[in-house]
Amino acid sequence: MRRSGSEDARATTTNTPARPPDPPPPTPPPPPPPKKQQQQYVAPEVIAGIPGLEYGPKVDAWSAGVVLFVLLGGYPPFWAESEPALFGLVRRGHFTFDDPAWAGVSDG
Repeated sequence: MRRSGSEDARATTTNTPARPPDPPPPTPPPPPPPKKQQQQYVAPEVIAGIPGLEYGPKVDAWSAGVVLFVLLGGYPPFWAESEPALFGLVRRGHFTFDDPAWAGVSDG
């Protein structure tokens, strides 16, 4: 079936104007600044801040022990809502293995 000339013209031409491109999406706001992380791995000698004191292997062993505690138990040995309270706990150096998380960790 052949179309008439006027039908061919309607099929190939449009009278609608070109649509402008969409504007770019709005830029998302920047993420909030990270919260200050507590210094859970710091040794009591570092907290004391004694001028001239050089830190040695004992300080490293303390931090490694805290990391090991977290790896084995799944939580840090010292926890407080504020850094001053946390540092008080670290200075006292008292922690326990009473949590059920330690039931599966061997004694020897």
